[in-house]
Amino acid sequence: MVRHTCLLQGGVDYAFRHLEFWFSTDPATLISTDPFKSLLAAQRVGNIKPKGPVYITHNRWDPLIPYHAALKTAEDWCAKGADVQFWTNEEPPLFNKLDTNNLLPLYVDGERSMAWVADRFNGLPTTPNCAQI
Repeated sequence: MVRHTCLLQGGVDYAFRHLEFWFSTDPATLISTDPFKSLLAAQRVGNIKPKGPVYITHNRWDPLIPYHAALKTAEDWCAKGADVQFWTNEEPPLFNKLDTNNLLPLYVDGERSMAWVADRFNGLPTTPNCAQI
């Protein structure tokens, strides 16, 4: 039963499976029509301006979370006047079916990300890059 499965085990159990098997209707059709389309649009994180500075790092070839979704969120927040620093991890697509481009950037960009957080605690100014996104 999935509700008692951890994320890692779920990834192992359900890797390489297509979603269509679990639905009687095509999932793309479901989310592109109401009521799901309106519900998902209302919950979009880019709708609300963050109250503090934001740092986003994302791999361009992430197989689970599309790069354009993270970029669009950053663009939406920038348009609302938020303090956003967006970093693109350019690790090339390597064994993408094994989720490498989703997991490895956490380690590759970890030092940069932790330095950004430490700078906030130390009162250093942010370096938003909205103009370059």
